[in-house]
Amino acid sequence: KITGVKFGTDNSVVSVQLGGVTLNSALAGGEIISQVPSGVGSSVPFTLKVGSYSVQSTFAYEAPLITSVDSTSTAGGVVKLSGSSFGSFLDQLTVTVGDKSAQVLSFLELD
Repeated sequence: KITGVKFGTDNSVVSVQLGGVTLNSALAGGEIISQVPSGVGSSVPFTLKVGSYSVQSTFAYEAPLITSVDSTSTAGGVVKLSGSSFGSFLDQLTVTVGDKSAQVLSFLELD
């Protein structure tokens, strides 16, 4: 999330680049929501353009970290993964148990 003022309401004039890659972004009130690619980044070049204005900086983000696993011992049961840096988009999360894909029912990213 990028929070600020005077972003306007026209998505077509907003561009967010991270490491030279243009990110999927959308205006939402006074924020720009961008989808950061998976992985780890340290001092990655960051550029925000709104119309003819441009700001450059660096950005850092961590790989997902699982701190605990809580599960039932039956097939078809629920597995609860706790951790950080899981992202912001439910449709981008995948969980695999053994060689089987698991359905992600929900998630909550805590600061």
